[in-house]
Amino acid sequence: MSGTIIGGMPLASVAESGFIEDSTATLQLRNYYFMRDFSDIQGRNQQSKAEEWAQGFILNFKSGYTPGPVGFGLDVLGLMGVKLDSNSDRTNTGLLPVHDDGKAASEYGRLGLTLKARFSSTELRYGEQTPNLPILAHTDNRLLPQTYRGTTLISREIPGLTLQAGWLNTAVMRNSTDHQKMTALIINDPINPRRLAYATGDHYNYIGGDYSFNSNRTTLSFWQGQLEDIYQQRFYGIKHALPLGAWTLSSDIGYFTATEDGHSKVGNLDNQLAYGLFSAKYKGHTFHVGYQGVYGD
Repeated sequence: MSGTIIGGMPLASVAESGFIEDSTATLQLRNYYFMRDFSDIQGRNQQSKAEEWAQGFILNFKSGYTPGPVGFGLDVLGLMGVKLDSNSDRTNTGLLPVHDDGKAASEYGRLGLTLKARFSSTELRYGEQTPNLPILAHTDNRLLPQTYRGTTLISREIPGLTLQAGWLNTAVMRNSTDHQKMTALIINDPINPRRLAYATGDHYNYIGGDYSFNSNRTTLSFWQGQLEDIYQQRFYGIKHALPLGAWTLSSDIGYFTATEDGHSKVGNLDNQLAYGLFSAKYKGHTFHVGYQGVYGD
């Protein structure tokens, strides 16, 4: 079981426009207790449960842009976690780092910087990244969020069309302070999850976009990602909303496909996933029907 309490408060308020004047800052407090019981697992299980309690602090500062045709800015992400309760026989909850002696760290933290430049409706960013895309997302289901480091580009020059591209070469896990190479986790034996393997790629590339039209009721999406020498993935999607009197009928349909890339460090890949989510909304109520299927070898 787990719990989280989130609070936000503005730290800056200004009147004019510019690098400082358009800046915003929030401080989020996250108190997290996590417990998972392994006592009923048969076999060579060395740990009966994972249980920890910790306090997190997430400071998110976003500056405005300097005046001129090309504006420059700086974003700062400050992360800190503090142990409230843990023991060496119940670590590895994902809340806190674990030292070589098996004990959880009393506290940990880091500072992530992102330089950004804006021209017209196009923004270039370099540094700490927290993407949330169909083919790549950062994990934020523990005390502190996972982040990536690299360069991203977002363009909204054409009305209704958002284009994005990125080159990421390291990641920081949710209970770590170290930048690591982009890694794929492979389960060699699905019957025995302890038999895991890792393969690293030098970088992860992606490109894609969303096009909204029909008064923003319809959106088409296409994305392609590549973890060098490991896999390539594509996503095709369509979303549509149809007002019908007091009701709104919506559909969200998507298709993923993945194949090996380059030196195929994890072997040949042949994976497809298709899904459909259909909903009907009436006032404050929404009813959903969904399907998801996984195919391939």
